[in-house]
Amino acid sequence: MFDRGCAAVHGVMRRVFEPRLAGRGRVLGPRLRPLLAGPVAGLTDRVLSTETLWGRSSVAVEPLVPDAEDAASMCAQAQAIRRPLIQQARRPEALAEQAMTITAAEQGPVSVNALAQILGMSERQLQRLFRPHVGVPPKRVAQRFRLQEAVHRLSSQEAAELATLASSLGFFDQAHFRCEFNRLIGRSSASYRRARTSAG
Repeated sequence: MFDRGCAAVHGVMRRVFEPRLAGRGRVLGPRLRPLLAGPVAGLTDRVLSTETLWGRSSVAVEPLVPDAEDAASMCAQAQAIRRPLIQQARRPEALAEQAMTITAAEQGPVSVNALAQILGMSERQLQRLFRPHVGVPPKRVAQRFRLQEAVHRLSSQEAAELATLASSLGFFDQAHFRCEFNRLIGRSSASYRRARTSAG
């Protein structure tokens, strides 16, 4: 995330995470494939400065990103920082990329067992694949995608009843959905829907 005077890399967070943005300005938060030389698991639940990860060379151009004239220029500056890092990054395992693509698909599997079968491996092998390349277990990844879809649907004026929504996204029941939504989003699904509906 690029902000004025600060640039940091955020790993996968397994709990509520709310960065505080004060004053006025612009922030760019690109979503990147890991550009690390080692296992991604080392970033889980952590926020590290770009200098810590990539050295002083990345710091010199960081201020150019939030100071750019518009969003397109900000993205171009961020891409300029990213380009040399790709060459030294650890290349992701092809199977890990395939697993993420399948899990992110709208009609992707909702269980670890289904994903493992599609990839032709055991659940244990799938878990071992995810730790170094994704940072969290496949179950957590699938759950995160489902909760992102839940947020998207709850933001719609035509959102379904919570029980129907929970069932359609593969949760065991509404209580399970409510618990996981609150754990990751930081508020209940009902409260989130009311807030989004009142905001128009």
